[in-house]
Amino acid sequence: MRHTMKGQLALSLAGRDKNRIFMIVQELDENYVFIADGQLRKIDNPKRKKLKHLKLLGREEVLPATNRELESLIKSISLQS
Repeated sequence: MRHTMKGQLALSLAGRDKNRIFMIVQELDENYVFIADGQLRKIDNPKRKKLKHLKLLGREEVLPATNRELESLIKSISLQS
């Protein structure tokens, strides 16, 4: 079982959102998490995603309060890569 935490950044490996960076906003169980990016998936309507379809980036951030803050955070991280 992988240890994930709320606020961890992850890269989507499968699906229509492949190669996008998301933040884990909630752990559902040992196989599923809810993710959001502030743009396609808002904090108040996160996407359920299997952990095996995510690559954890080993970077943890404080979950932003707004979608705009989350979107800005992910954009700044994408530019650094």
